[in-house]
Amino acid sequence: MAKYDPKFDYNKNGVVDIQDFSQWQAYYYAQDMRGDFNGDGKVDATDLGLFKAAYESVKEEEKSFPWAQVGIGIGIGLVVILIASKRV
Repeated sequence: MAKYDPKFDYNKNGVVDIQDFSQWQAYYYAQDMRGDFNGDGKVDATDLGLFKAAYESVKEEEKSFPWAQVGIGIGIGLVVILIASKRV
C-alpha cells in the first residue's frame, strides 16, 4: 500500500478522496498543470493512474463518503474512456 502523498490531496483534508478526484477532473479538462503529477507537460491517463494509486492507498474508513470507491471507479472509467476517445 502506497504512503499518503499530499500532492494528490487538493483540498488538504488529510485524505485522498472523491473530492480530490473531482478537482483533478477539472484540471484534466482545463489541461491545468496542477493535474500533471509526472511532470511531462500534459494532464493525461498517466496522471490518472498515479491519482488512482494514491486514492487506492487510503483506507475505506478514511474516505469522505462510504460509497467513494464505487463513485471513483465509475468516474475513473469515464475519464479513461474520454481520454481514449481524444486519441482517435
